[in-house]
Amino acid sequence: MPWSRLLRVSLIVASLLYAVPASAQQICSAAWEWIEANNDNGRIALSCPNGGVIYWIDFASYGTPNPVPLGYDPDDFTATSQANPTLAPVCASLTALSSGSCESSTSVEVVEAACLGQSSCEVEASNDVFGDPCFGTFKRLYATATCGPATADQCKAGGWQTYGIFTNQGDCVSFVATGGQNEPGKNVK
Repeated sequence: MPWSRLLRVSLIVASLLYAVPASAQQICSAAWEWIEANNDNGRIALSCPNGGVIYWIDFASYGTPNPVPLGYDPDDFTATSQANPTLAPVCASLTALSSGSCESSTSVEVVEAACLGQSSCEVEASNDVFGDPCFGTFKRLYATATCGPATADQCKAGGWQTYGIFTNQGDCVSFVATGGQNEPGKNVK
């Protein structure tokens, strides 16, 4: 089984956060299901630095993922907005992200479809996109992704070190050439 498929299966079956090296370029975003101020759904926005592209969705959960935002009141729909600071700490500790008691079974698939291979992407946090996994519950969408180089040129002149997941330049170039199918650090002799 290809490494990327094994990763996806482990995310779906175990609902665990894939452990990425601390120095890898991991990005995170969180959004509320609904925004009172403009009667609109929130969106996650994932964007890779340094011209990279999204190779893996490490975690995605639409429903009631953990951690619960600070000061969260599930009955106060007027208190939420796109700029609500209570969501900011969600991405502060990526290892703390986990599925809650309610989660759409399509969370990972939807975010992968919108984001894999892109330098940036947005996904709407709504029942229209993910289905309604828990009727009557105010939902959130959390997602993390890992970025890698978009071209072999980004691996040259020490660029491979930027990502923290490659053993050398050749490892990085091989990773790009196979579209991320060669597991970093495992295909070099």
